[in-house]
Amino acid sequence: MLKRSTNNPILSARKDIPWSSNKVYNPAVVKTDEKYHMLFRAIGNDWISRLGLAISDDGDSFTPADTAVLEPSNKWESNGCEDPRITKIDGTYWVSYTAFDGKTARAALTSTPDFITLGERRL
Repeated sequence: MLKRSTNNPILSARKDIPWSSNKVYNPAVVKTDEKYHMLFRAIGNDWISRLGLAISDDGDSFTPADTAVLEPSNKWESNGCEDPRITKIDGTYWVSYTAFDGKTARAALTSTPDFITLGERRL
């Protein structure tokens, strides 16, 4: 049964983390064996979207990493990696996200075994 957290908001923009200093939203959460992993969209002062990772023991109190786990590195995502979704298949977490080049939003896909190492990105 789903319940609204009393910790709203669970995660907020932080001025001390430049890549997520303006906005934090549109998360996807998955529970591994012992932890909850949240991928979220963050926007910093440059207004470029990146995906961040936050981890929780209880699914309610999340601690964000200091560095983005996915940031633009291809022309087709030059203005942002946005709106992650997570699906686990055979021990691999597949992450679909929106790749935005400033004009066109495209569906993109990557994978990870551990939320730290990312596979090749694909359109």
